[in-house]
Amino acid sequence: MRRNVPLFIGGIVFLALFNLTIAGVLVSLVFNLFSLSLAPAQQFLSELVTLLFWVLINRYYLKVRLNWQFKSHQLLYILPVLVVLLGDATLKPQFNFSFTAILTAIALGGAVGFVEEYVFRGLVVNFLTDHLHSGAGAAAALSGSAFAVIHLVNLSDGNSLNTLAQVLSAFGLGFFFAVIYLLTHNLWLPIIGHALIDIFDQLAFGTLSNTAGTSLLTSSLYLIFFTGLGLYLLRKKAPRLNFAHERPQFARKNMVTRPRIDLIATGLACLIPPVELWLGSFVPQLFAHRLGRVLITDVIFFAGFCGAIWLYRSVLRADWREFKKHWFVNFIKAVGGVIASYAILLLVRSLLKPWLSSSGVPDVLSVQTATVTLIASLTVLMAPFTEEIIFRHALFYQWRNRGVLTWLMFVLSAILFGLVHWNNFDGNIVAMIPYMAVGAWYALIYYWSRNIWQNILTHFLFDFIQFLSALLLFILAFFGIGRLQEIT
Repeated sequence: MRRNVPLFIGGIVFLALFNLTIAGVLVSLVFNLFSLSLAPAQQFLSELVTLLFWVLINRYYLKVRLNWQFKSHQLLYILPVLVVLLGDATLKPQFNFSFTAILTAIALGGAVGFVEEYVFRGLVVNFLTDHLHSGAGAAAALSGSAFAVIHLVNLSDGNSLNTLAQVLSAFGLGFFFAVIYLLTHNLWLPIIGHALIDIFDQLAFGTLSNTAGTSLLTSSLYLIFFTGLGLYLLRKKAPRLNFAHERPQFARKNMVTRPRIDLIATGLACLIPPVELWLGSFVPQLFAHRLGRVLITDVIFFAGFCGAIWLYRSVLRADWREFKKHWFVNFIKAVGGVIASYAILLLVRSLLKPWLSSSGVPDVLSVQTATVTLIASLTVLMAPFTEEIIFRHALFYQWRNRGVLTWLMFVLSAILFGLVHWNNFDGNIVAMIPYMAVGAWYALIYYWSRNIWQNILTHFLFDFIQFLSALLLFILAFFGIGRLQEIT
């Protein structure tokens, strides 16, 4: 049944967009027919028609039984929503407390909150647990992911940065609301929490679009806070879950013993980065042509890649046997890890902005430049393996359960991971600090998952975006899209 999970999530996202579009078209036709132009009423009716579509889909196809077991003391679970209200209150709100504004906010916020929670928490979570036998962690992560993806439709508003902010906060809140629903079996709680946020934003900014009341900083904080809180609740309250096929994903199965430290392998592994940097320093002197320098650099990195894998092949082999058993859930976790990685990068860079200098992007796109860039980007496909083995395993994880020493190695590995990007930033240490923070995040992923493939996959997906960018540049240049210029 696990093979049907991607199909189900993809189908939900497609139907969500399709239903909303059709509902909007139908309501617009009716309003135009009667020459009506009341936008809030039109949006409210569109949400009701969308809800009707979903109720019919559930009744005749999904056949999901939702849970509405309301208990007043459970309202404490939605108190963390105050974090969003306080955060949004810092984004220069312009409150309108007129009777019409309050009525509009309650109607639109309540309708949007009800429909989205009915679909992404009610239908998605219940279908995953009851029909596809997903565990609690997987169901919550998939619910949050689908909810985040659906917000990409807001790219049509023309503000990609605000859309990214909405996607980040949507995943964190979606994951948290799914956990609440799993723990309480009460769909009213996420509906109320969601509605409170939308009502507040409607009153504060006069809209629920991403054109106002959105900040990348606050959204990153929401992502970290609500994802972390959801994980904590899932660990703490997991025994209370009683879905028919529930298998809590975050409970510790057994005590973890101290990993064995191989000092010889550690020493050899730690030599790989400085040797790569040392050999790389001779490349510009030996090869005048840029393509030759890039090819030799790739060979040097490939040698380091092979050496790291050979040194810790037994760790990789043992962890892979466990990792592949739940590959899809682990992939979803990795995607969430990538989103968090970008959030950490953006947050740290924003804090360091006064000390960072920006560099211009070249406006010349040639086949030669794009080809060399593509070949050079091959190193980013090897780096996740080499760097995770060295900085996360050799310099951190194998020192686990050794008290203060463990966390000293945690800090050391994060700092060294940032410094290994020395050439990327021409020795600007301040510019390396964001990567030190990301290195610490990858170490925590390894610490929590106890499987090196989890942080390797997260790191690989993070770096793979750079390779895709280089590939896209090559394709554009190959077909002559952009200004071509020979390199001399």
